[in-house]
Amino acid sequence: FGPLVVACCYVDDELAERFRNLRVEWYDARDAKHVDDGGVRDCKLITNNLVLLRMGAMIRSILGPQRFSIVKIGNPAYNRLYFKIRNINRLLAWAHGTCIEEMLEKQPSCPRVVVDQFAPTETVIKRALKERGKKIVVEQRHKAESYSIAVAAASVLARETFVRALCDMAAEVDPAAQVQLGVVPLGSSDPRVRELAEKMVRRHGPTWLMNHCKAHFQTTDK
Repeated sequence: FGPLVVACCYVDDELAERFRNLRVEWYDARDAKHVDDGGVRDCKLITNNLVLLRMGAMIRSILGPQRFSIVKIGNPAYNRLYFKIRNINRLLAWAHGTCIEEMLEKQPSCPRVVVDQFAPTETVIKRALKERGKKIVVEQRHKAESYSIAVAAASVLARETFVRALCDMAAEVDPAAQVQLGVVPLGSSDPRVRELAEKMVRRHGPTWLMNHCKAHFQTTDK
C-alpha cells in the first residue's frame, strides 16, 4: 500500500548543525511527554511513527519550501508507469532525476548532490538526470543516509510523506477509527496486508487494488 516517494533536501553547514541537534517532543497514548534527542538520522532508525511525523514537520519548517522537493507517485500513476517502464530501478531513477531537477531549480548555486545508490550501476540514475542535474557533481553512495545529513533529512521527509498517505488511506478504510496510524499495515509480508486487501476488494471490486496497491507485487497476485 501507499505511494512511491522520493525527497531531496538542500543543507548547508548551519542547517546540518541544527539537524544534528534537533530534539523532538511527542506524546504517548497516556499523554505523557517524551523527548527524542537523537537528531535527524536515517528514517529506518526511527521506529516510532509519531517521532517520524513530528521530525518531518520540523525539517520542512526549518528548510522552508525553497530548500526541499518531494516527488510523490500515487498508486494509479505508479501502476501506469511501471506497466510502461517495466523496471523498478528505472522508475526510481526517473523519480530521483525529477526531484533533483526541482531542487536545483530552487537552489541553482548548489554544487553537489549526494544520492543513496539504489541501482547496481551508477549509469541508471545518470541517464535519468535532466538539464540541471547533468551540470553538477552527482555522488552516489551506498547507505548515504549515514554519510550525509542532507540524505538523512530527505529520507525522513520521504518516509513522513509515505506514512501520511497511509493515514489518509486509513480514513477511507475505516472512517470510524479514532487513530489513523497503524490502520493500514506497512510492507507486504504482514498477513494483515492481504486481509485488508481482500476486505476492500469484496467491498469495492478488484479495481480498488490498482488505485491503492503496487500491483506488480506478488501479494497482489495472491
